[in-house]
Amino acid sequence: MPTSTCKFLSILVHLVISICFAKASQRDHDYSVKRLPGRPWHVLNMEDIPLKKVVFDHKSGVRSVPAGDRLYVVRVSDPRSVISALKSLAASKYLQYYPHDTYLMALDGAQAKAVSALRGVDGMFTMPASAKTVSRGPRIRAATTTTVTLDVQVAVTNETQGEFHGMLGSWQRELHRLVSGSFLVVRWASMHKVVVVVDVAQEDAVWAWLAEQPLVISVEERPVFIINNKYASKAVQSDDGTQNKLWSQGLLGSGEIIGCADTGVDYDSCFFWDPNQQVKTCQGLGAPANCVNMNH
Repeated sequence: MPTSTCKFLSILVHLVISICFAKASQRDHDYSVKRLPGRPWHVLNMEDIPLKKVVFDHKSGVRSVPAGDRLYVVRVSDPRSVISALKSLAASKYLQYYPHDTYLMALDGAQAKAVSALRGVDGMFTMPASAKTVSRGPRIRAATTTTVTLDVQVAVTNETQGEFHGMLGSWQRELHRLVSGSFLVVRWASMHKVVVVVDVAQEDAVWAWLAEQPLVISVEERPVFIINNKYASKAVQSDDGTQNKLWSQGLLGSGEIIGCADTGVDYDSCFFWDPNQQVKTCQGLGAPANCVNMNH
């Protein structure tokens, strides 16, 4: 066969392979939260987030997936038909159903490949960082606010908490380097939640770092309620609101009304603060009979 013909065939073969790979890559990335087949998957962020499909090769194993446990979005045709198999393959690692037809699983590469081969699994995707956070709009804070608290949900179980405890130490070191010189507190609040307190100026950087961690499920800013109407000159109560009238409870006007329920004002739903009077303990063991707490 002439040399020119061989070169032409070689170029043609490479061209075909490139086109096929490009089409496959396009298919792998042609997914998003709102463009998944089947019923919708509900996430915190309401935007249409791109999803990267995990690709498996029987010869080389998992491609483009880092080693170690990470979160995978597992889409199934019928949750009832695969749940037993998923629990078996998860081997006590994190497994949670998310409406609809979606499981969030913490898996290593070998486990992920086994899950993808199950009958009834329609696709697997790496959990995108943007799907872990709520849509962040303008935030209103008190002028005196200097720190912000982030509640971080993590994919941890009884069997994996020991391993995660060591990982949390690494988190603390990395975050201290990230916000060097700024206030930072990282603590494990419960089995599935880590609390991070950081300077307001460093919130965005810490938020983005946390969302990129493989075992983080969600990051949310803890709301802080600001009281605008602290003082009141008088108490108003409807005639038929309650038999216990506010003015019959010994309120002399020295207290400050901090807040009242909006379903009918009575002395059980108003909160008072008076710097000149100690709060009485009217509940629990040892509470005096006929006790009236003027500060409640």
